[in-house]
Amino acid sequence: MNAYPITALATLVIAALMFVLAFNVGKARMKYGVKAPATTGEPTFERIYRVQMNTLESAICFLPCLWVFAAFMSDCWAGIVAAV
Repeated sequence: MNAYPITALATLVIAALMFVLAFNVGKARMKYGVKAPATTGEPTFERIYRVQMNTLESAICFLPCLWVFAAFMSDCWAGIVAAV
């Protein structure tokens, strides 16, 4: 079995980023009084929410492609692509 330590590390960093962004949305909900499941209200909250959702939407496409690239090309190059 092949090991992909660099790709795994990149995946963990991306997952940590998504966790931090979700936490920021929670803080913004409390700060601006936007109750869940509402996604509109204060413009600053909407911007914070869109950052989180755009990252989540991109990760859905990016992570599988990253792992396929690592499996068929190179773990090192996949890590470089993830860092960019």
